[in-house]
Amino acid sequence: MLFHEQPTDPWNQYDFKLLEAFQILKDETCPQCGNPVWLCHSDSPNVAFKAWETVCHATKEMLRREDAKKPRKERASKDEKAEWGKTTSMIAYKPEYADGEMPTRREYYESLG
Repeated sequence: MLFHEQPTDPWNQYDFKLLEAFQILKDETCPQCGNPVWLCHSDSPNVAFKAWETVCHATKEMLRREDAKKPRKERASKDEKAEWGKTTSMIAYKPEYADGEMPTRREYYESLG
C-alpha cells in the first residue's frame, strides 16, 4: 500500500491489527472538525476548543497566480486576498476553570448506552 504495489507475502496478524486500528481511527474521527468524536461531541464542561489558524503558502501563491490571470475588474479584493490559504482548525483543551479531567473514549462510549 505504501509503495503502490500489491504485497506478495501473505498477511500476518499484525497486518490485520494495523488495518483494524486504522479503521477505528477513521471511524472515531469527526468528519466535520477532525477531532476525536468523544471530545467534540461531548457536553462535558471539562472540554473547550480554541481556534488554530494556519496558512498554506503554496495555496496562497496558486490563488495569487490564478487571480493575476483575470481581468483587473474581476480580481479579488484586498480583504479576499488576506484569506487565501487560511485554514482554521479547532483544538480541544481542558479549561482552567474545569474541576475534572477531559472525558475519555471509554466514558463517551459508555454514555451512549
